[in-house]
Amino acid sequence: MDKYVDQSSVGQFSLLGVSYPGVLTLTRSTISLALYLDSTHIPLSEILHAPITSGTLFDLTKVTLLGRVFLGRTGYSKTDPVHGHVLSQQINFEFRYVLFSDVVLDVEEAIFNSLSFSLPNSNDLFRFESFTQVIHTTESLARGLLESDFKQSFERYGFTESMDTYKFGSGPEIYIYTGAQILIKSQLPFGDLVVRNSPSSTAPSNHGFSVNNKISCDFELYEAQSFWDIVENMRTLQNLLALMLGRKQVLTSFTLMVETENTDSLPHIFEAYHAVGKQETSKSIVGYSDRLVHVEIEIDEFETIVNNWFLRQEGWKFARSEFFAVFNDFKYSSDTLIKLSNLFDILPSDDNKKRVPSLSDELIQAREKAEIVFSDLPDSLEKKLVLGVLRKIGKAKRKTLKDRILDRYKIISEKDFAELNEIDTVIKQIVKCRNYFVHGTAGEFDYLKN
Repeated sequence: MDKYVDQSSVGQFSLLGVSYPGVLTLTRSTISLALYLDSTHIPLSEILHAPITSGTLFDLTKVTLLGRVFLGRTGYSKTDPVHGHVLSQQINFEFRYVLFSDVVLDVEEAIFNSLSFSLPNSNDLFRFESFTQVIHTTESLARGLLESDFKQSFERYGFTESMDTYKFGSGPEIYIYTGAQILIKSQLPFGDLVVRNSPSSTAPSNHGFSVNNKISCDFELYEAQSFWDIVENMRTLQNLLALMLGRKQVLTSFTLMVETENTDSLPHIFEAYHAVGKQETSKSIVGYSDRLVHVEIEIDEFETIVNNWFLRQEGWKFARSEFFAVFNDFKYSSDTLIKLSNLFDILPSDDNKKRVPSLSDELIQAREKAEIVFSDLPDSLEKKLVLGVLRKIGKAKRKTLKDRILDRYKIISEKDFAELNEIDTVIKQIVKCRNYFVHGTAGEFDYLKN
């Protein structure tokens, strides 16, 4: 798939059941398609409501394009030696995703069985050791390992290789991959999350060799999901892992699998590319203590956090979207305060209401008498306001935004996770700033200058 990025690829693309020549262009920020229609006019209403676009590239790779935006069309004319003056048009689209495979997919009907992705800092988060170098060894040990390997290769595959071309010395080194394919396997509400090693290496020769490893996160679903559902679950996990790492994680590609009806056939694999715009993952080093969870020694805690994160996603998704808009932006302004304040306002909680102390009998009787007196008065705005206040006395009322933020702070302070000096003053000013921009209430200073 990488060979198509930052390139323009020629192919044939289907629109409204007809195949047209076109050019697919992939960049970091956009996925665009230009279709060329000779002597054809398609009404705009049909273009806007046409099914998902698919096509075949020049190298016979099949593509499925999703999340279409119609950019416009241009008409032009040319002179043909046979047909004379010919009118043509170019139709331009942009897309959110493109899937590469050996088959064209009807995404509206297709369901996927698994998904795999790797974040830029996956290896920094999951610090399980699977590769090492043995330097305290002997010539006889190295020679014995090689002879044993050659013998098994011959017994299994009939492959022979001579030891005569190998030279040994007094200081051999052995490079080891422990074979740990699966690092974590955790149950989620919709399937298993599998964190695994994905090693790759060059063939060893007298030039040497290299070994690389990319740690991936896989969803193995209990029940197949639609494209948009499985991608939403991927984005949910991506945000959580970015939070654990303390830095934005830009994800441009992932792999999907669709099982075939014939159990003897291999599944269809789709390589997905997503245009993310001019976003970059932070290139600063992720220190050991930078992570919120040390996954390799706190596996149970990691699994609990991931499960709770997904269980709360439906109710918390709007507040989380506000948070990650700030988290991924890495900029501080009045907008930052507004977004962070608002997320506490829309965060669901069973404790968003608090009761005032129970009223004495005398106060209840006084309130009831006052209601009777004001109810008998002629209707007016002042009468409605007073009656409204009286009826609220003794009833539960919603906590203020300041109270809800303080409640969240108590969760971390009571666990001795953090102790922030003068947090009451900070929260008070944050709420005042938010109310100034949202409700127009009075502010305490010039928020744009400060």
